[in-house]
Amino acid sequence: LPLKLAEDPEIVKALHENSRGQLRPLIESLREVALWKLDHPKTQANYKNINNLLMGNLQPCPQPGKR
Repeated sequence: LPLKLAEDPEIVKALHENSRGQLRPLIESLREVALWKLDHPKTQANYKNINNLLMGNLQPCPQPGKR
């Protein structure tokens, strides 16, 4: 399923800031997000999780109602 990252302006801003507007770092960030999502298919691809991933904190936030 597509992640639809472009639908969340906070995620777009985080990706833009992380890549400093450069194409190659953006592609690398998107690759990291895709691989992370494949490794954690039940975890939400929301701003908090993606921002944590981009900042080097690979621990996903639990889904609401899950422990």
